[in-house]
Amino acid sequence: MTKQLLKIDDICKIYDVENDFINEIFEYELITPIKTGSDLYIEDEELPVLEKIINLYYDLGVNLEGIEIIMNLLERIDEMNEEINRLQRIVKYFGQDL
Repeated sequence: MTKQLLKIDDICKIYDVENDFINEIFEYELITPIKTGSDLYIEDEELPVLEKIINLYYDLGVNLEGIEIIMNLLERIDEMNEEINRLQRIVKYFGQDL
């Protein structure tokens, strides 16, 4: 499956957000931009993250510093869930012999 690039100008129109807001998101490294010529893009895989950021910012009034913390915590939770699942598989496998 190939990744698609979404032009920032188009995203701003679709989500009705300012380019400055998207640039701030890039400054906080919440999403990584891809520059091609004079245009900025994001990969389509990052669209759910962008939507989450937009919702936190506009719907809940969370500032970008808070969003950065939330996104880091969510990433850690995902990592911990993966570790829990891995450990559960190990216990399940070896637990049969206990």
